Amino acid sequence: MTGWVGRVVLWGLAAGYLTANYLLLEEAPTIWRSMNRAAGGEGGAVIVGAYVVLAVVGVFAWWRFGVRSRLTILGTLALAGAFALMFWVEQRPGEKFHMLQYGAFGALLFAALRVDLDPRGIALYAVGVPIGVAAGLTDELIQDALPNRVFTVHDVFVNGGSVALVLALGRLHLPGRAE
Repeated sequence: MTGWVGRVVLWGLAAGYLTANYLLLEEAPTIWRSMNRAAGGEGGAVIVGAYVVLAVVGVFAWWRFGVRSRLTILGTLALAGAFALMFWVEQRPGEKFHMLQYGAFGALLFAALRVDLDPRGIALYAVGVPIGVAAGLTDELIQDALPNRVFTVHDVFVNGGSVALVLALGRLHLPGRAE
């Protein structure tokens, strides 16, 4: 999707997704408790299941579209390892879910930024990572204003880090890369 229509659609999707996340912040603990109850107290297992589904989809895409190089494989494994480490270190299930949310935002942001910026160059990442961190900071500032939520710098980095990892993953899997 290119041109001004593509730009509007892609930025609209990214902004709309982020806005929906912000609007749900006050209700997120209630949603999480309901999800956890519906899963028989195994809400954390549901989150792990979501990550497993994403991994299976990723492996299928590799198989279907072909892995281009050892560097792509090693880079993807390194990024997956970094994401897994963040997941393992993070103790709160809600923040593990936030990692998924901000990973999805990172994918939408990558698509929007690449309309105007070369994804093979550094500019997309020099712009994208600060946007991801700013989105995470905004999330935390909104939480600070809510009666049932709190601001933590740690969460800003988890949210922004999730965006940065997905941007890097997008770079690794660009079509047309050299073998």
